[in-house]
Amino acid sequence: MRKLPYQGYRFLRGEDSGEIYWNIWVDSLGQAFLVSKNSGKKRPLKSPVATCTRGEAHKDVTCCTCHTAWAPQCVGCHTAYNPDVQSYDLLDKEKKAGKWEEFLGGFMADPPALGVIEKSKLDDTQVRTIMMFIPGMIMTMDASLFPGKQEKAESFHRLFAPAAPHTTSAVGRTCASCHLDPLAIGYGRGKIGLPGCKGQRALVFYPEYAATPQDGLPQDAWIAFCRSRPVSSLPGQMPGLLRWWSSSVSSPSEPASPAMPAIRT
Repeated sequence: MRKLPYQGYRFLRGEDSGEIYWNIWVDSLGQAFLVSKNSGKKRPLKSPVATCTRGEAHKDVTCCTCHTAWAPQCVGCHTAYNPDVQSYDLLDKEKKAGKWEEFLGGFMADPPALGVIEKSKLDDTQVRTIMMFIPGMIMTMDASLFPGKQEKAESFHRLFAPAAPHTTSAVGRTCASCHLDPLAIGYGRGKIGLPGCKGQRALVFYPEYAATPQDGLPQDAWIAFCRSRPVSSLPGQMPGLLRWWSSSVSSPSEPASPAMPAIRT
């Protein structure tokens, strides 16, 4: 720190880590700067807009949550054990018979779902952070040919995981892209709207992807439409915008055809 040319300036310190970011500093006039580690160029930092700081609504939302343009996402993967193919054993450092083979499903690059991470600090203070989430795995696994006794020959897994896609955009997400987008909420791609029947006021969700036989959720979903309890989250992680939706909504009576999505966006 003594060798830095900014003597007398204040540096940014991470609230949780305590780490000092030596290339982010505040001058004597209170202006914050970011110094490029490659070129050494100073770039003034702008204050967050009023939407980010007004009231308590967005106090738990990270900057990257709104300014991430897209994240890689995949659904419908299948993993199976093939005893007739050789693979390299990393522990024994030699080739052996048998290999886990992965068969890829659909791959997309869309804005991520939004979720909440809740954890405790050392002083037991609860911290709540809204982050980006993508499918960690939406897949079937076939272990029927794997040597030894298996608890389940075939299994299905649906888990979403926090992500840092590094696809930062200067333009942040709109209100609708978070609070009215079923993908952001965790329902998957599709349309939320009124059914069009006279006297019917409950919202319905028309998924783009067909329901998965193993759990009944659309293939790209994190949770079922308006189900209050998440079924595909790790402890301390859950979809972030469920409180915006009440139990008065319903799902369409006719499921999507496995061969054709219900609605293409």
